[in-house]
Amino acid sequence: MDPILSLAVTVESNPGAYALLLGSGTSRSAQIPTGWDIITLSLVQRVAAAAGEDAGSDPEAWYVDRYAKAPRYSELLGEVTRSRAERARQPRSREWLERLLGLSHQRHEAVKGVGNEVVA
Repeated sequence: MDPILSLAVTVESNPGAYALLLGSGTSRSAQIPTGWDIITLSLVQRVAAAAGEDAGSDPEAWYVDRYAKAPRYSELLGEVTRSRAERARQPRSREWLERLLGLSHQRHEAVKGVGNEVVA
C-alpha cells in the first residue's frame, strides 16, 4: 500500500490521536505571526516606545535601521528590563501563546484546513 495512503487512513481512523506540526513557513504564508514575531517584535515596539519613537508597521526594519543589527530576544529583554526580578515578571510563554491563538478565526481555519486536506 502507498505509505501516504496508509498514513491518511490511520490518521482518519484515529481522530485526536495525531497532531500536525507545521513549521514557520506555513504560518507566514497564512499571514499568521510566528512566535518570534509576537515575542521579539513586541519587545522591539517597547524599545521604540521607550525611545519616544514609533516602530511602525515593520518593527524589525525600524530596529535594524536604528541599531544596525537584527533584533535578538535576549538583547531586547536586557534593554527593557533592569534586573533579574523585572525579567521574571515579563509575560510568560503562555501569555504570548494566548496572544497568538487570539488570531482571526479565518486565518486559524486556513491552517486547520491543511489537516483536513491530508485526511481527505
